Order: sequence, then C-alpha cells, then structure tokens
Amino acid sequence: MPACGLSVPLLPRSAALVALAALAACTPEDVAPTPPSPLALDAQQRTTPLVCPGAPTCTTATGPLYVGAAARSITPTLERWTDGDGDGRYDEGEAFEDLDGDGVWDPVWLAGFGLGRPARELHDELWARALVLAQGELRVGVVSLDTIGYFHDGVVRVRLAALARGLDLDQVVVASTHQHQGQDTMGLWGPSSLSRSIDEAYLARVEATAVDALEAALGALHEVSITVARGGAPELVSDSRLPEVVDDTFTLVRFDDLAGTTRATWTIWGNHPEALGGDNRAITSDYPHQLRERLEAEYPGSTAVFSAGSLGGLMNPLDIVGCPDADGRATCVPGDFALADYVGRGRAAQRGDRAPGPALAHRTPPDLRAAHR
Repeated sequence: MPACGLSVPLLPRSAALVALAALAACTPEDVAPTPPSPLALDAQQRTTPLVCPGAPTCTTATGPLYVGAAARSITPTLERWTDGDGDGRYDEGEAFEDLDGDGVWDPVWLAGFGLGRPARELHDELWARALVLAQGELRVGVVSLDTIGYFHDGVVRVRLAALARGLDLDQVVVASTHQHQGQDTMGLWGPSSLSRSIDEAYLARVEATAVDALEAALGALHEVSITVARGGAPELVSDSRLPEVVDDTFTLVRFDDLAGTTRATWTIWGNHPEALGGDNRAITSDYPHQLRERLEAEYPGSTAVFSAGSLGGLMNPLDIVGCPDADGRATCVPGDFALADYVGRGRAAQRGDRAPGPALAHRTPPDLRAAHR
C-alpha cells in the first residue's frame, strides 16, 4: 500500500479540483513498505515532485467510479469532577468519576488556544470519517479525524495497520479537521508548557478506529455519479491576522448512486473550526458537527465528511457578525454553541445544487489518478 496522493480530474477548469488535489497531496516523508514501481529520482538520488498527470510514477484508472463512506466514534472517555472551589481546575481531594478504576483522575486536555483546559462535559461525538474511492484496480482511502492535528508517524501507523488488516487499498490519506475542542493529540496543551499531554492509549484507539472506518467504507462501495458545487460564504469567514485577506471558498462533492440516492458528501472549507473559542470546556467537533448533521438530514442515510481546506493565517469565524438580527447586529458570539450552529448550518444550507455557484454534475466517471512514491 504505497503512501501517496490523489487527484480527481472531474472538471479540469474547475477550481474545485484544487481543493481536492491539495487535500490529498503527498508529503516528502511519505513512505511505503513495498513501492509498486521504480522511484522517480533526480541526479542526487532524491525523490522528485509528484504531479499527476505527468509524473512517471502516476497511475490512472478508468471505468465506473465506486465510493463508500463510514463514520466511527473517537470520542475520548471523560472523567468528570466536582469543581468545589469553582476555579476550573481539578484540585487534590475533589470528587471525580473514576471510570477506569485506577484511583487517579484522568483529564481530557482540550487542544488549541491556551494551556490547561480540561474538558468538563461532552456536547457531541468526535469522529473518524472515511471515504473510499475505487476505480478499476485502484483503491484510495481518505480518513478525516476530529483532531487538532496528527503527526506523520501516526499517519504511517494507520497505513501500516490497514495493510496488516488486509484492506485492499493502494493509498491512505489521513487528515485532521483541526477542531480546537477535542483531546490533545500533539502533546502541546497540557497543564503547563513543560508537560506532555498525549494519551498514548487514546492515540492507539484513534488509529485503530480510523482503520475500522476505512474497512467499513470499503465494504460499502456503490457505483456513483458526482456533483461538484463551489461557492463562497463571506459572512461566515474572517481573517484575524493582518493583512486581512479572506478566502471564503468552499467545495462540496456529492456522491449519488445509480438510483439517485446520495451515499456521501465531502465538504472542503478553509475556515478554522474554533467558533467555541478558548473558554469552552465541552468536547465538541465545533461547527463541523452542525454542518455534517444538517447534510445528513438533507440526504438521509448518507455519510457527511468534512475536511479542512486552506486555513491560512488565519481564516476563522471568531470575528464575523454572528446570528445577525434585522439591524445586522450580532446576537451570538464566540463561545456560544449558537455561533457554531450559525456557521455550520449556514454553510450546509448552501449545499449541492443550491450552492451560490454552478453545481456541476459529472455523470461519466472521471479517471482516478494517483501518484506513487
């Protein structure tokens, strides 16, 4: 199973392809247990850039396109405590739920924003959501994790685990939604800057669940047609760093089976999932939760996958006019779930054939192209 990227040339002139290709682009560190073809090396024996089509190691598949999707929960176990003095921190002697019976309070440190932010409650589930695209002999898996980020060694472990389980996948792409209200998976947001807040058992669970989602998606393949919609949502995106340069572009890909039933949607949007701000203490995937929930309600039985687009420095909803009233004044602010709902459901409302821009149906299957390293 080579480690590499994916480009789906549905409509060569559509900028929607840029988002799809960028999401699945290879990284220089990608490795494979057994490369299927000779490496493309330069004079100094370094691997050359991989661009499909055109690179000597590209593979192109033809024929009907099949897609499967699945979602599996990666919500961390939360041991709540009684904050007797109301300081927002666990203090020795305060009562807590000892769910694992080890006699020790096990915190869930929320990643993003400031240090020392232990979760107090659960608002919504966190997910590993997978798509598998199959055409001819080529199988590509994409997993979107509700995590702030995931180091490359963990990505490699997911790929190797999928290979060990016997999944018929040529490539596996793993990416984070970059939400700021889930368990720390990078070790940067513990009680202090001198502490490492990674829970290795949780990482192992995330990786095993990612493979579970890939396996389920692989077992749910349906021949599909594709509709690509691309538009903008300027009222939902702001830039919190100078100079203010806002890219509000979003892309939605809808996969419909031959009976016209939507099996999956894939949203790519460059807008930091941080509507809840830095004072929130509830585990949540932020606005992607509301976005996916609404899309799945619009298309019953489908699986909605969200992937972060170009987040820049710094596309986010923190400075937008949230939930404007008739006079254009904000009625919800960062830290309110109402703002996450306004952003997520507002974006989902601009779905598919109702997006502010052309909804481009591609009935003839595109060629699925992939670059092998």
